[in-house]
Amino acid sequence: MSRRGNCWDNAPQESFYGHMKDHIGGMVKQCTEFQEVKTIVDDYMDYYNNEEYVWELCMLSPNEYYDFVTTGVYPLAIENPPQVPEIQKSPEELSKKAANKTKKST
Repeated sequence: MSRRGNCWDNAPQESFYGHMKDHIGGMVKQCTEFQEVKTIVDDYMDYYNNEEYVWELCMLSPNEYYDFVTTGVYPLAIENPPQVPEIQKSPEELSKKAANKTKKST
């Protein structure tokens, strides 16, 4: 959760939910039971994580991009594959930052 007046922390999530609503909103409106909504959302999440290609992620799906960053093997057969992105922070640094945000918000 971002502090008051700072929307940038939530911008990627808000964008994702906006796109999800655009894609599945009509189907969800027709649902009469929770299980139907859950199935539609689960299918969209699976589609997004495994099939939706994102330009900012080297034209890969989020799961393919994760594999690319962790293994260094670009999964598409193209003439000039992109360089493996340099990871700026270690998992330990990221978890410390998240822990500090939690302490400050309580």
